[in-house]
Amino acid sequence: MTQAEASAALAALQQNPLLGTLPRSHLLRLSEGCSIQDHAFGDYIVRQGEPADALYLLVSGRARALRSDANGRELALGRLLPGESFGESALVEDGVRQASVRASTSTQTLRLPRSYVVELAQQWPEFAQSLAELDKRRTLQAFLNAHSEFQRLAPGTLQRLLDLLEPIQQAAGTLIVRQGDPPGAMYILQTGKARAYRMDGATREQLAYYRPGDCFGELSLLDEAPRAATVEAVGDCTLLALAPAAVDQLRSADPAFEQLLQRRQALHRSAQLARVPLDFANELLPADARSSATDPDSLSVLASPEAASGQARRIRRFPFIAQIDEMDCGATALAMVCRHFGRRVSLSHVRDLCHTGTDGTSLRGLVAAATELGLAARALKVSAQHLPQMPLPAICHVEGNHWLVVYR
Repeated sequence: MTQAEASAALAALQQNPLLGTLPRSHLLRLSEGCSIQDHAFGDYIVRQGEPADALYLLVSGRARALRSDANGRELALGRLLPGESFGESALVEDGVRQASVRASTSTQTLRLPRSYVVELAQQWPEFAQSLAELDKRRTLQAFLNAHSEFQRLAPGTLQRLLDLLEPIQQAAGTLIVRQGDPPGAMYILQTGKARAYRMDGATREQLAYYRPGDCFGELSLLDEAPRAATVEAVGDCTLLALAPAAVDQLRSADPAFEQLLQRRQALHRSAQLARVPLDFANELLPADARSSATDPDSLSVLASPEAASGQARRIRRFPFIAQIDEMDCGATALAMVCRHFGRRVSLSHVRDLCHTGTDGTSLRGLVAAATELGLAARALKVSAQHLPQMPLPAICHVEGNHWLVVYR
């Protein structure tokens, strides 16, 4: 490697969100083992199933991560831009590639072989310790990227978040937060399950069930109010706690973190509005959709004025956007709704906002993405007979795994 290439390798390692946390002396030694590789459009940089024997950093160009299913069909996982890396697990463990990466343009990558890293760790105990810390950080970052909304954050903010999170173990049956307590830490559930409930006298009202990736406790901080509910560990749990001072620090440092919390607050309030009495449990409607003796299923609050008067304007144009692959139906439906309202948003951008993966996207992902795109979105369960009274277009979930747009 030439001196210029060595300098470029060091700069790339320093800019990498994960490796950049290592001491400079360690990065200098790592850069000595790197090689620079060029790839033409369409070339596979790595292939699924091959030994994971190196870390790659994208220096220039663009690439796409793909995974093949049992039938050989390729599923798009996401795109890679300059400065991003893949294959970090190869530095700390043996294994095979779980996905392929293919060049979308002419690209240049920096390759750091596992064999060099292992040899360096054996010769240098301080580096071995740094590598162990790096593995813990990589595991935590991978968890946040895969299971939580915090993957939206900028790399720098995500790194600060990783520094501030405190792992906590809780046994089954432990009360993690108690109703009425003053505001405290917010939590991300890493492993295990938990449930939230509220006591009204002697009556217990179940509010929510939490799984890995879910977070709770932020609302009392935002509202500056006592805890509104109790959260109990259903099984043994690992939690990532973020103290109030840490939350304030991140809110001040990055507007995106503040927006994320505000978005969660808005979604929570929207969910509260959607609560209905038990005798309406078969069809979930907003709590403010009042019933009357003559029209018990009224949706007048949701319906547009034209629909309420029976003079709804007929939608005559139906913007169409083709899916990239079969997992794109949710993101594509949202992109078409954006086109209907005159917002020409690229499908790739909508895919990113929805966090589209190998199993598509979720209802929560669609609502959050729509909100970020400037649309007023809510999640409701509505029967076909009430659709004429709903504001259209709407995105519907049908047959368990399909999203489609209803225009009229």
